[in-house]
Amino acid sequence: MDIEKILGVSFESGKHGIKGEHRSKINGNIKKSLDFDRTFNRGNDNPWDYLLESNDAYPFVEVHPAKSGGNLDEVFSKLKWMRDWIIKHKNYKELRKEKSRFIWLHTGGFNIQYTPRDPKVRALSSAKIKFPPQGVVDCDRLEYFTLQQILNI
Repeated sequence: MDIEKILGVSFESGKHGIKGEHRSKINGNIKKSLDFDRTFNRGNDNPWDYLLESNDAYPFVEVHPAKSGGNLDEVFSKLKWMRDWIIKHKNYKELRKEKSRFIWLHTGGFNIQYTPRDPKVRALSSAKIKFPPQGVVDCDRLEYFTLQQILNI
């Protein structure tokens, strides 16, 4: 099913739904984009920044600092908000079948010091959150999963 119909919104063509300062961080065959935060944030909500259409998948992108462990907690909080939002969506059954990925693009340097055994690092991996250390992603090179697989819904 068409993601625009599922969500009841219209995307921008190409990268036009992405703020100018973030466009260079997102590469690949981006057919459409949506400023998800601007579209669905109702004040105190905590959605991810963007939703893209790329190669028949719909990655969510969060552009967020990575300077402390607190930033990890903020990204996990945003992922929980997204999970709850998807479960409550009127087209949940269709939405959960869509192929997607959650991508965290860091800003302002990468200063989190952790090891592969760190529970938060393992949580990033098990949540299937892609965290490219260079802060740039190529959507054509990602492995995608259904939202059901990613969010256990």
